[in-house]
Amino acid sequence: MAPLAEPIRAVLFDLDGVLVDTYEAWFGLVRATARHFGAPEVSRSAFAASWGQSVEDDARELVPGPSAREVAEHYGEHFREHVAEVRADPEARRVLDDLRRRGLGRACVTNSPTSVAREILRAAGLEGLLDEVVGAGDAANPKPAPDLIEVALGRLAVPAEAAVMVGDSRFDEQAAEAAGVRYVHYDTRARGSLARTLGRVLEGAEEVGS
Repeated sequence: MAPLAEPIRAVLFDLDGVLVDTYEAWFGLVRATARHFGAPEVSRSAFAASWGQSVEDDARELVPGPSAREVAEHYGEHFREHVAEVRADPEARRVLDDLRRRGLGRACVTNSPTSVAREILRAAGLEGLLDEVVGAGDAANPKPAPDLIEVALGRLAVPAEAAVMVGDSRFDEQAAEAAGVRYVHYDTRARGSLARTLGRVLEGAEEVGS
């Protein structure tokens, strides 16, 4: 992998599927939300195809009927009923600790509602290791638009060329490209190594957190 033109000053992480495995938690919540609003049952295949998309897309495709705001509010009110399914990536804590020791900015950039994202991070024991949490409602448009990434960069005071976005979906990749941020793919459910994945893009680090 070619070296970056400018040293990395910040790492942006998607939440679901990267820092934490919340797949079953979200599947349970989306199914329960659809039942609550009288929408058709959400199948596993439909949920898999939607993974990583925005609440607005959920409201159109998975929970037709209520507004996106109503769906987001239901998510926020009921995610705690599924929080036992949240699993932190086994290397997330030491990776975030190491990035902090290196003086690098750390932000979570997610299409999940910000309140839900913070609840997930608290459950995983990761919230205090991030400088910023940017979620749905913090910008006009969700990923794949660049807006959420741009908000995170602004809060961290880091230019796009000095940041890396770590994501697991096409929405993350497209948002990073639109924002001019380098994209690195990582999926916690694939049982890879977050430390080695980041080590390949950070100068002088074979493995982050070692």
